[in-house]
Amino acid sequence: MNEYTPLVDREKLDKAVSEFLKVGRVWAKHGLEAGEAALQTTAQALRHVAAGLKELADGITPEQKANAQEAGEAEAETAQEPATTPEAATAAPAEAKKEETVNA
Repeated sequence: MNEYTPLVDREKLDKAVSEFLKVGRVWAKHGLEAGEAALQTTAQALRHVAAGLKELADGITPEQKANAQEAGEAEAETAQEPATTPEAATAAPAEAKKEETVNA
């Protein structure tokens, strides 16, 4: 009768698989720790940004808020008005460009 002879030593194979799994666990742990550190850093940065935005918002007086709302409403009304003539349609972007240049 023919006797089965394994091509690979089972003990060596088990040891290699075990070592491979150990290396995989080490890399997985490293990746998870790096992800945690990145998220902690991002969270800290976002807390600082949020605090700065709150400080900025707290610094706006009620009068400034009202002025900003009025300016926004006026801008929205202007944006909704369609150009009635071709000249008006081409003049509006040119005027906006002039304003940007003056304000810069």
